[in-house]
Amino acid sequence: MAMNAILKKSLETGIVILAVLAVNFFFHDDPGFLRLPVNPYFALALFFAVYSGKNYGLAALLLSVALIAVPFPFLRQLAFGTPVPPLYWRSLWDQGMVGFIVTLVGVTALGMIRDSLSRDSERKGILIGTIGREREKLIQELSVLKTVNRELEQRVATNQDSTVALYSRIKEIYSFNMEKALTAVM
Repeated sequence: MAMNAILKKSLETGIVILAVLAVNFFFHDDPGFLRLPVNPYFALALFFAVYSGKNYGLAALLLSVALIAVPFPFLRQLAFGTPVPPLYWRSLWDQGMVGFIVTLVGVTALGMIRDSLSRDSERKGILIGTIGREREKLIQELSVLKTVNRELEQRVATNQDSTVALYSRIKEIYSFNMEKALTAVM
């Protein structure tokens, strides 16, 4: 994969996660959206696993967890003046661990399936390209063979008179006796 594509996908992943974090910032009483039935951070990790591959899904998941665990409570404290609750990390652990593990398994499985399908598609694309090049070579060979065949047909047609004369001489040889035929040929 080209470096530009890797950079683009990495930036997409980071920007989307930061956008969700910015929205989450306004819901500071629910860090990580762990009270929602469908966690947007976990859903995005699954999305990136399917869209970009296992590594990007894992990166999205780990980036989400890291941002919620470390800078989020301190940024919330700076912005709203509310101190970090003493059990902040414990509540994240209790509320999010099951979802994290399920998402981790899902990201790994879906990402591996996507990566496998992507590699298979790439191999098939290379095979199609090879078949196309071989087809072009065969078309060129066919054209050359048609040209050679036409040339041979023309030569045979122009040599037909000499072939007929030779054939008639051979017939004479078989119909006459040998001495007479040898004098006729010489």
